[in-house]
Amino acid sequence: MGDRNWMERVRNAVGEDRAKILSLFGVGLVIRLVLMPFFAHVDFLSEYGRMYQVVATGKPTLYLGRIVVVVIEQVSLRLFLPFLPDADTMLRFNDTGQATAGLNEYFLFVSDPHIFRTLFLLKIPYLLFDMGTVWVLFRLMAGKAGQKTALCLWLFNPVTLYAFYVFGRFESIPIFFLSLTLLLLQKGRLVLSALTLGLALNCREIIVLYLPLYGLSLFGKQWNRNVLFRRMIPALIVLFTMTVLPLWMKMRFETPLATGGGGVQDMESAQALFGMRFNWFVPFVFCYAAICLWLIEERSRDPFERFLTATGLCILSFLLLVSHSAHYVSWMVLFPIVGLYFKKPILKPFLIFCACWMATWAILTDAGVFTLFLASPLSMNFFRFKTLLDVYETTLGHFVPMDRSMLIWSMKTVYAASIAYMMVLFFRKPEARHV
Repeated sequence: MGDRNWMERVRNAVGEDRAKILSLFGVGLVIRLVLMPFFAHVDFLSEYGRMYQVVATGKPTLYLGRIVVVVIEQVSLRLFLPFLPDADTMLRFNDTGQATAGLNEYFLFVSDPHIFRTLFLLKIPYLLFDMGTVWVLFRLMAGKAGQKTALCLWLFNPVTLYAFYVFGRFESIPIFFLSLTLLLLQKGRLVLSALTLGLALNCREIIVLYLPLYGLSLFGKQWNRNVLFRRMIPALIVLFTMTVLPLWMKMRFETPLATGGGGVQDMESAQALFGMRFNWFVPFVFCYAAICLWLIEERSRDPFERFLTATGLCILSFLLLVSHSAHYVSWMVLFPIVGLYFKKPILKPFLIFCACWMATWAILTDAGVFTLFLASPLSMNFFRFKTLLDVYETTLGHFVPMDRSMLIWSMKTVYAASIAYMMVLFFRKPEARHV
């Protein structure tokens, strides 16, 4: 009875809606706390292995790429080192010029008795920025009928849970700054929005694709000379500085690793950005050009809506044409969720997409997806488990006229169809704006 009275007092104090939101937040937080100690891809070790090299060698200029993420991870690592007694054996690479962990380092990492504590503590920065995005969505969607839906989609979608806490990547950090950019654009704070977009860029290179879209989004029909000189030009100067200064610092001060082929690898990564290609026709470049032309032609909407629509379509078209890793999909989750602000009919296609994403990557399981390298100390046991493809081949493969390759192609095609479906409804003009 006392517990019931206490809950009633909480509801009365914060309001019925806010009490429900707090309950959602609590459940989402518990799910994250449960996942944090138990999962990590080998990339997680590679990331913090690089950060530990900086701490151990005392060379702050060892890594200056993704400088915002590097600073955040270095600060958190220094804070938690007193609680990580085996850090020197878990995080140190044998080869000081090594940027990526090998199998020997990974098996040593996951078999350490302090692995659960290590994973939990080192994922705390990802959790904080993830929860920061929840706060931004709460503020951005304030007063909207879709506020609770937006928060539910963020808190419980499998894509970001997988990327941040199972795969164990820092994607929550750039996504937080992107969400803050959208919130500041909504409030008309152009200079601050340029600053946060610059911070996001210095977390993930893919965000360079958004810079031209941001610039074009500012030039709507309402701008005049006063707005141009007092707001737009300062915002673009801030964004330009945030883009160029870290690149200059990287070229000027970064300590080179004792590994070769860096330039070749960078070139290959840049070319992979465009995904599939048909002779001279590059579909992603086509989609990107079409989005830019739409921004030039359609100037009746405010910068917030134009930037949201353009970046959402940009990353969706990228994921439609580039299939590399399951966690990359977390880059796009924010945009359809914020699309609920404009009553875009995105809920059903988003849920269908999540289901297709799970099914596709379960079929495409390999050492970097759902098994083998993802269960931390349990990963050794996962080598004995059969993947879904193995089960399919041994049970249905002899009776169904669809071999392993055809099944993979079919799942990828269904996955692409779910993205295309979401793109169409995301671009559809909302029924009523700012309702």
